[in-house]
Amino acid sequence: RYNTNNNFIRTSKYTWYDFLPLSILYQFKRIANVYFLLIAIIQSISILSPLNPITAIAPFLIVLFVSVLREGLEDYTRHK
Repeated sequence: RYNTNNNFIRTSKYTWYDFLPLSILYQFKRIANVYFLLIAIIQSISILSPLNPITAIAPFLIVLFVSVLREGLEDYTRHK
């Protein structure tokens, strides 16, 4: 990002306060994550699926957590 006031160039994508919201927003720009979220929601409805809601949502949350963590580490190394 480029700030015209003090001629400062920042190579990182996030700041400490906007990392989590922006990272999750970027994750849901990927159509595959939206698809798996919808599938997890549908599988959580007891009338439609015999699965326990935890077993439907937990794998999706784990994949989402790993993706956010990887993106955070990449941004941190870019910042350094």
